[in-house]
Amino acid sequence: MDFQKTGKKMDSSALPTKCINITDLPIKDVKTRRLFILADGKRSLQEIIKLSGMSEEKALDKLQDMVDGNFISLEKLDTNQNSPHFTANDKNHNFIQEVTETLAEYIGPFATVAMSSFTAPIILPSDKQKIINRASMEIESTDARETFLNSLKASGII
Repeated sequence: MDFQKTGKKMDSSALPTKCINITDLPIKDVKTRRLFILADGKRSLQEIIKLSGMSEEKALDKLQDMVDGNFISLEKLDTNQNSPHFTANDKNHNFIQEVTETLAEYIGPFATVAMSSFTAPIILPSDKQKIINRASMEIESTDARETFLNSLKASGII
């Protein structure tokens, strides 16, 4: 799938990577900065747009502006089987994505930032509980935290 924006085609599997540090990003818009943070070289455009909480059109506009400003670059996804990058079918990626989406129900879009450090290509089963516990600590209310954990159990994530 490719995205079309003002005559420019953006490959949905491309991996946006940062060209500058966030402290040097002159754009102060929170949504743009969220996209910038998500551009970690591991998530595809399609994944970033989904996690952004924005419409596809708005996210593409902001991403294209950052490409045009040389704040991020778009790298083609390595199709090599030994690539450390996630694919849409990767179990670890799906686990992190499902936990992030569930956590977002409790803390909103900050969930993507809170979970962004969990991008290792291999997550051991023993690490999954640690990740879930750390994610649950982002929820202030004890009752909501318990509901979060129960919803992960009910959906089969844990």
